[in-house]
Amino acid sequence: MNNLTFNIGNIFKKDKLSLDILIDTSNTAIEIFKFDKRIMSFYYSKLGINLPILDTRDGTFIEFYVDLYQLTKDRRYKDISYNIYENLVNSEYYKKNRLLSVFDTSFILRNLFSLIGIKKHKTVLVCKNNTNSLFGMLSLYVLTKDRKILKTIDEIIESLNSKIIVNGGVGVGFSEEGGVGISTLTSSFPMIDFLCDIYFETKDIKYLELAEKIASF
Repeated sequence: MNNLTFNIGNIFKKDKLSLDILIDTSNTAIEIFKFDKRIMSFYYSKLGINLPILDTRDGTFIEFYVDLYQLTKDRRYKDISYNIYENLVNSEYYKKNRLLSVFDTSFILRNLFSLIGIKKHKTVLVCKNNTNSLFGMLSLYVLTKDRKILKTIDEIIESLNSKIIVNGGVGVGFSEEGGVGISTLTSSFPMIDFLCDIYFETKDIKYLELAEKIASF
């Protein structure tokens, strides 16, 4: 264990080489996954082909690029964070349900998926897809104080509370065909964590009360 700790400790150094690797990797991700445009979350490297599908777990990159902006003061990374946010909230599923489906894609592909029985574009998973995105949005709100972002966060929390939180516990997800999945600790823990974070930032007691409700479960 001591050797492992020592080796990991040596990896994270605040030197120019580490920063160069970080920025180069981050810029490559922007190029490959189109984080500055309409996001394409899937990339087949052998052929250099992107699939025009947004995996909403990529909401976590909002927080990542906020951190990179704070580190470098390069406005581009702040803009990237905003663009990822806009991709999420402009999805058709979000506009109708105020929740993030697992995938989002074009109208044509959504219909094709439905024909062949793929339902990820109309299925919600709380853990990762919505919670990653909530943490990312909160980091962008803390940076910018943009009330539009806080409004989006509230919309998602309200939809989760009305559609997916059952008897205090957070369901694994939601689908039009299957309804709400069973309440799990996997979904409940990150929601408690997030609600405490946003309460700390806003001091709005409604977030703390909902966190306590879930914790009681």
